[in-house]
Amino acid sequence: MSVRMKPSFEDLLSIRARITREGVTPTRSATSRYEFGRGAPDPASFPYDELVEATARVMKAEGAEAMTYGEPQGYLGLRELICYKYELFEKFTVDPANILMTNGSGHALGLAFSAVVDLDDWVICESPTFPGAVNHLLRHGAKVLDAPVDREGIVTSAVRERLAALKQQGRRCKVIYTIPNFQNPSGPTMSLQRRKELVSLASEFETMIVEDDAYGELRFEGEPLPSLYELDQSGRVVRTGTLSKILGAGTRLGWLCAPREMIPIVQRFNFGGGVSPFMSRVATYY
Repeated sequence: MSVRMKPSFEDLLSIRARITREGVTPTRSATSRYEFGRGAPDPASFPYDELVEATARVMKAEGAEAMTYGEPQGYLGLRELICYKYELFEKFTVDPANILMTNGSGHALGLAFSAVVDLDDWVICESPTFPGAVNHLLRHGAKVLDAPVDREGIVTSAVRERLAALKQQGRRCKVIYTIPNFQNPSGPTMSLQRRKELVSLASEFETMIVEDDAYGELRFEGEPLPSLYELDQSGRVVRTGTLSKILGAGTRLGWLCAPREMIPIVQRFNFGGGVSPFMSRVATYY
């Protein structure tokens, strides 16, 4: 009987893999009634029959083409629809060239972080915030500073303090990560004044903002405020979106909305023949 040897790959692991192994992997309690670590939509709310119908229409209209590798930037029809959605609901114009399809918004966040954050880089995150984003930043070896959240969203005076302190030490913040709409897990929506202040801070201190908009379409009342991406005039904001909360978490369709010049840079980290070209068609036809 052969003896299985202990794997000898430990000394080959990358720095990021070692950080991951040393970190804490969050687990869900089997007895928990509610889970606040992520937004988990109710599967019963999704349009099953309509998606079945949309799938049939895709196969009838596009046939074998629907089953091929996709465009590196994502299915054009869905990118055009996302742009139309922004214009319809938020009254701002963006081009399909600014959209990169991803495997959910979590993937979009990961691509943005990978393009900007290096080992020992400083980042600022809301506290509390989505732990998946923080864990991803920690795997990159980032040093995370927290900024509190109140009824108006991230406290921009605290962000300024963090940025100024780093600058005084000869250091620089690479990324400010924020969830401006229905913040996870605390709930508030960032006020217009705070949005303008945060965009101004990014320009003043020459840092990026990653705007996580996973929840913006879960609105029951009121009108949407301008996004940080829309308010930005210096090309320092990238914005993520997703269909996970409104069409189905299992669709795994999200996107990154970024300055056109940044799309090819982020796209280098996104290989594999295009993201979900078949499911992108189904979502578009639906």
